[in-house]
Amino acid sequence: MDRKKRYKFGQNYLKDPIVINNILSAIKPTGSKVLEIGPGNGALTFGLLKKHSLTCIEIDHENIQYLKNNIETSSVEIIHHDFLSWKPLTSNMFEIIVGNLPYNISSQILLRILFEPFQPNAGFFMLQKEMAERIASSPGSRNWSKLSVKCSLYYQSEILFEVPPECFDIKPKIMSVFMRMVKKEPLLSSKDAKNFFKFIDLSFQYKRKTLINNLKTHYSESSIKRLIDQNQRPEEVSVEQYVNLFKLLEK
Repeated sequence: MDRKKRYKFGQNYLKDPIVINNILSAIKPTGSKVLEIGPGNGALTFGLLKKHSLTCIEIDHENIQYLKNNIETSSVEIIHHDFLSWKPLTSNMFEIIVGNLPYNISSQILLRILFEPFQPNAGFFMLQKEMAERIASSPGSRNWSKLSVKCSLYYQSEILFEVPPECFDIKPKIMSVFMRMVKKEPLLSSKDAKNFFKFIDLSFQYKRKTLINNLKTHYSESSIKRLIDQNQRPEEVSVEQYVNLFKLLEK
């Protein structure tokens, strides 16, 4: 086992058959066009291809070779590429995206999925528990963050179950969870989303400051004060309120 390479790519492979079966059972509806990010040695891949039309994208050439040697290549498309720089041939090719995501780049992967050409109907991901709790949190909680707001713009997220370190071949030092993200009615058009994300970054730039203090570096203080309670903090504002505020300030 090349631990240096495994660490570089953030590879912790699932080995617990009960957890693997629970994950596969949760990924619905069957018969979907599925993209698996980072299949590794195929812990989920072999089960996914029995129920879905499957494409896998993998950065590690050794894993690519392993999968090709052990899977009928006619059953699955295997792409050797870094997901963060890969572009599918057409938009919305995949109804579901699945992945045991490398924890060091999981937020980058999730944020990329929110935009075209991806935006699947649902995502099913293994994530660090702390990050998943932020994504699935609600306004007013200590976990509500800029990542929470961005994911909530398009998806309803739910933690399905915990996955302890013992379930992996190399034990991570943190608790993992498996979560589901289901697409909802968009609150903002795709063409405005990138500017909205910049607005959210600005809103959360200093979490201990009030929202007004964060925004007044970019907008006139008088216009902000007409729209926001002066004591309101970034973590107290819902995604719907942020969208309305963005629209009003960007008029």
